[in-house]
Amino acid sequence: MMGTNVHDGLKKIHKKIENNFFVQIIICIVLCSFVIIYYFILNKKINIKNFRKYTIVEDIKLINNIENMHKEKEFLKLEGYAFYLESNSNNASISVFLKNLKNDKEIWMDTKTILRPDVQNYYNCEYNYENAGYIATTKYNKLIMSDGYEIFINIDTNDEYGNKKRITVSTNRFIYNDKLISYNPYLFDYPDKNIQSELIKKIFCEGQLLFYQKDNGIYVYKYQNKLYWIATNNFQFSKESKTYILYQLWTTQVNKLPKDRIQYNYDKMDFIFEEHEIFDENTSPYRVAVQDIPTDYAITYILTGVYDLIEDNMLWKEYFQFYK
Repeated sequence: MMGTNVHDGLKKIHKKIENNFFVQIIICIVLCSFVIIYYFILNKKINIKNFRKYTIVEDIKLINNIENMHKEKEFLKLEGYAFYLESNSNNASISVFLKNLKNDKEIWMDTKTILRPDVQNYYNCEYNYENAGYIATTKYNKLIMSDGYEIFINIDTNDEYGNKKRITVSTNRFIYNDKLISYNPYLFDYPDKNIQSELIKKIFCEGQLLFYQKDNGIYVYKYQNKLYWIATNNFQFSKESKTYILYQLWTTQVNKLPKDRIQYNYDKMDFIFEEHEIFDENTSPYRVAVQDIPTDYAITYILTGVYDLIEDNMLWKEYFQFYK
């Protein structure tokens, strides 16, 4: 009996719709609205998915620096700059995402590009890097600070044929327990700060870590316009006390290099570790060599490593970013 009543009710509703053109129009509008809304939602998800496609590469020519991290109300903000060498920044866009160190979950930040005339002034050359600044923002409650995050940068440009090209690199900067750091907290051997040398203590506490390689036993810190090569017990020194350290600097201002280096497009300041080693302080358990940082030209990145003079053989070499 109940089924019959329902069936009769549906027939009446259908008949009313069939006989009322105005109702038909309303129903058509409602159904079309649902279809359009669904289409926009689906299209937005597809666009987001496509935008978030990337391939991580190692490309030292993507210059980047995260200068500041702070919490503002319910948001976490990163401020810095990024540009690709020999490519005008006004033709590029920047995006930033974080990857959780424990579960690889990604958080894409809202990124706004800003003008940075100071960046243009420092790297001053035939290319324009002024549009290289950015502010990246995400809600703080999205983050699990105890897990930690690696920070990645995308730069999108158009190639000579007008096709979009994306370059994605790790900044080699990390967020961990509300701090911006220059190392993966799960893979880093923290320096021993319980040492006699007050200078080395200050370098570890106040200096900027630019390079670290566990296997080769070396830290490179920037402190008061000098670079310090801090070697651990894993570092392989030359038996002849002539450990040849690569120290080569690239710049956007090749014309300002020493005259004998202009043809090579980089400066060469290689040195013997033992000849620049600190002996007037007890740096144990480390051995430390120091070199000046040139100020005549803008520095983009640096090559370091060890060359075996006796065997005439490169033992290892690596590039690292230099922060202005």
